[in-house]
Amino acid sequence: MRKNQAMDAVRYIDEYASPRQLRRLEKKAQRQLNGDKQIADEIYNKSRRTNFNLCPKTQSQAELIEGMATKTQVVAFGPAGTGKTFVIAAYAAKLYLSGAIKKIIITRPNVSTGISLGLFPGSLEEKMMVWVGPVVSVLKEVMGTEIFEAALRKENIVLQPIETIRGCSFDGAFVIVDEAQNINVDEIKAIVTRIGENTTLVLNGDIAQKDIKGDCGLAFVVDSIERNETLSEMSYIVEFDSDDIVRSALVKAWIKEFERHDNLL
Repeated sequence: MRKNQAMDAVRYIDEYASPRQLRRLEKKAQRQLNGDKQIADEIYNKSRRTNFNLCPKTQSQAELIEGMATKTQVVAFGPAGTGKTFVIAAYAAKLYLSGAIKKIIITRPNVSTGISLGLFPGSLEEKMMVWVGPVVSVLKEVMGTEIFEAALRKENIVLQPIETIRGCSFDGAFVIVDEAQNINVDEIKAIVTRIGENTTLVLNGDIAQKDIKGDCGLAFVVDSIERNETLSEMSYIVEFDSDDIVRSALVKAWIKEFERHDNLL
C-alpha cells in the first residue's frame, strides 16, 4: 500500500505541482517508503528539474534569455551551432515547470534540405515529431521524458503544423517557431495573428540557410520590427554570428569557411 501511495505521488507530480509542493511530496514519499531509495530518487530528480539553471555560454545567448524574459516577441537568427534552439526550448520548459505558462506550442515548416523522403507514416503528431525533433529533445532533457509525454497527452505541449494554424488562438502560451527562414510571408502572417494574451512568440532560424523560393518570412519579420516603432517596442532581436558557435570547433571552422566562400561570390 505504501509503495502504491508513493507512486500516486509520482503521478501527481506529472500534473506539475509547484516547486514547494514537490518538496513536500518528496518528504512524504520518503516517509511512506521507509527508505525505498529508488522511488524517492525518482521524485527528487523530478523536483530538481523545476530548479534547472539555464546558464548562457555566450553574450548572444544571454541576450536571448533577456529578450524572452522581457518581451512579447523575440527573433533569434544566425548560423547553426550557436545554441539558439537549446536556449529557447530549455527556457520554455523552465517556464512550464514553474507554472508561468500553460502551454508550449511548437511549429516549423515541413521543408527538407534535399530530396523529399515522401509521406511519413503515422498520426499527425508522429509526422510532426520528425520535423520538431531538435526542440523536443531539449524539452525531454530538461523536463524528463515522463513529464514531457504527460504534457503531450494533455495537449499542454502541442506540435502544431503551420498548415493548420489558422483559426487557432494561443493564450498563456510559449510559441516556438523553429527553422523560420523557410516560412514565407503568408505563413508568417498566419502565425503572428494567432498570438493572444500572456503569450510569448519566439522565431528562430538562419536566413542564410533559406530553402524556399520567394520572400523569406523571417527576414520580413526582422525588417518589419526594425522599421515599425510599435513592433520594435514589443520585440527583441538577437543576431548570432559564427563567433557564437558552441557546438564544436569543427562546426565553427566550417561555418567560417562557408562565410568566406559566400563573400567571394
